[in-house]
Amino acid sequence: MDLVLALGPLAAQAAGRLAAPKKPILATPVFDPLAQGLPLVKGKSGRKNFSYLTTPLGFQRSVLTFRRMVPFRKVAVYLHRSYVATFPAIGRKIAAHLASQKIGVVFVPVGDAAPALPAGCDAAYLIPNGLAPATLGRLVAQLNKRRTPTFTNGGARPGRPRRAHRALRHV
Repeated sequence: MDLVLALGPLAAQAAGRLAAPKKPILATPVFDPLAQGLPLVKGKSGRKNFSYLTTPLGFQRSVLTFRRMVPFRKVAVYLHRSYVATFPAIGRKIAAHLASQKIGVVFVPVGDAAPALPAGCDAAYLIPNGLAPATLGRLVAQLNKRRTPTFTNGGARPGRPRRAHRALRHV
């Protein structure tokens, strides 16, 4: 093995915490190296055998695109509970950035149940990575029943059709 690929935000985070990797690691995506506690020296990791690709402001841009399509004041962002627990500093930075655009945001951790739309939210953004297909299906059905404008970043699992995603009312 010549190279280790750490694919996905949780794998990238774990790889970034290794003090001295023996093999070269390429991690992606990294949302915000400083907020994630990852090394950043002159635009690079500064750590031997550790490189990463960043996606700065990608999420914020997609929320702004969503709002251009459907006006809303506050969006509920549904994502696997492990993301909420692992990246709290990123959530705070995203919330501050979106607040500057007059958009409220509530991060809704999802486990086995499909949580209800939080009070005051008039739109939903789904990040389906890591969600069980049955949970995602219940969540989509619940949002569609309420006719909640809903946006997703995709995140289909390899070998699985986008059944649950087809049910989304993309606006």
